[in-house]
Amino acid sequence: MRYAGAALALLFLLSACVTQRSAPTDVTSDSDSTEIVGAGKPADARKRAQIRVELAANYYAEGKLEVALAELKNAAAADPTYAETYSLYGLVYMNIGEREKAEENFARALRIAPNDSAINNNYGWFLCRGGREKQSFAYFDAALKNPLYPTPSVPARSAGICAYRLADYPLARSYLQRSFDAEPGNATTMFHLSRTYLRLGDLDRARFYAQRLNRQITPTAESLWLEVRIEHARHDRDSEALVLSQLRRQFPDSPEYAAFQRGDFNE
Repeated sequence: MRYAGAALALLFLLSACVTQRSAPTDVTSDSDSTEIVGAGKPADARKRAQIRVELAANYYAEGKLEVALAELKNAAAADPTYAETYSLYGLVYMNIGEREKAEENFARALRIAPNDSAINNNYGWFLCRGGREKQSFAYFDAALKNPLYPTPSVPARSAGICAYRLADYPLARSYLQRSFDAEPGNATTMFHLSRTYLRLGDLDRARFYAQRLNRQITPTAESLWLEVRIEHARHDRDSEALVLSQLRRQFPDSPEYAAFQRGDFNE
């Protein structure tokens, strides 16, 4: 899954931390999967399931969840042993608040392909979002074990955000730094890394990532407010005023500017 620099508005949304395959790969060449095409399942059935899952993934990305569910039903009918069908089912059901159905489908996906990094990451994010952060790390770590996994920044970022939710800031820093090292241009990672360093009191590093972020993207109320808070903690009133003027000018009705007016510099 790709993340555009201007997509900071998605910082806290699901798409920032899940692995979504827009073009599912054949599991015969995927070292994450325990399935083997041909073990009683014709290759054309697998291909039909892959095409349906690809369509469903595109609809999911567009927010057309009912259509995505219809395509996933077709995929499951074509090949009920294709793990990615159930992983995407889990994401869609999670998005619409059907948590029991989401968990059932993630569990089924993991029974079919227990070592699939993308599925482990997605289930870990499901657990994190459901208040089961401590359980999620085993799945994020499982996703990170595969040296051939093409997007290790995603589970590392997911784990870092979950650690932050638990107020375990050193652990959050460790995971988020790993995510940044793997994908240094990712806006979501920079945002969370900056606020983690702010919590840790490492204001120079917090400032570095916040400034880098706001240079890379079109600044948002969230990103500007983060930088204001860092400059406030540094007691750099000139820099604080400069960033604050941008926040006031561009986002005068934002919750972030309202927080400044209240004098509330906490998150």
